[in-house]
Amino acid sequence: MPGVEGRVALVTGVGRGIWRATADLLASRGARVMAVAHSENELQTLGLDYVVADLGTPDGCKLAVEKTQDRLGPVAILVYNHGIGSAHERVIWKQEPELWRETMRINLDGPYFLSRIVVKDMVEQGYGRLVFTSSTAGQVAEYAGSIYNSSKHGLLGLMRSVAQDAGPHSVTSNAVLCPAGCEHQWLRIRPKPKPSSMVSTRMRCRQKKLRFTRRHQVGQFMENNIPNINDVSYRLSRVLHAIVGSFIMMKSLALKHPTPR
Repeated sequence: MPGVEGRVALVTGVGRGIWRATADLLASRGARVMAVAHSENELQTLGLDYVVADLGTPDGCKLAVEKTQDRLGPVAILVYNHGIGSAHERVIWKQEPELWRETMRINLDGPYFLSRIVVKDMVEQGYGRLVFTSSTAGQVAEYAGSIYNSSKHGLLGLMRSVAQDAGPHSVTSNAVLCPAGCEHQWLRIRPKPKPSSMVSTRMRCRQKKLRFTRRHQVGQFMENNIPNINDVSYRLSRVLHAIVGSFIMMKSLALKHPTPR
């Protein structure tokens, strides 16, 4: 992955799965990685510099950036992955206002606060790369997911806004979308199933010849294939270097992961 050697990369949501593997991938290509998550237990086993912070607050975002600058230097690459899913959502007339506020705090406020701090320094340096993790829900709304849908639409809007503002200063801003459903702990604790949503997600995956995959298997696939500079690192390279204000679907993640046992 050319161009990341020696660069400082701040990667959020690194506790597990896809973006834990992404932090490893960047480090293996020579980037100086700072991992951020809300749980220290998950970060301690990573083997990289890390900081524990609540990225849904201005103070938490400021802390993450300041710790990175103190230990590694100015942030040149920012990869956003922290977020709240739609597992606990219901149809809009049954939604709780508190869930809206908490989801927006994490999914949209945090990326805004981090961007506001980091992009200023990137513009002054004349170099910067931002990668936002969004979802196909940022393009087509899912059933009983009005809060999550809104946050992911908003995240793509923020990504494009950063591209407009900072693009002239050699700062790129792009996004990746993961169209395959990912099984995670929240799927097992959701209060009520959303059959229409889950069926439609599976159908979209089948139409695209994707398998409905488990999140840890996706991360395992990435970790197992990091040395080969495969499609995963190729796509990450594209959003880091080649385009501005756009998004890439990570289709291969569901195509090539190991078969579950």
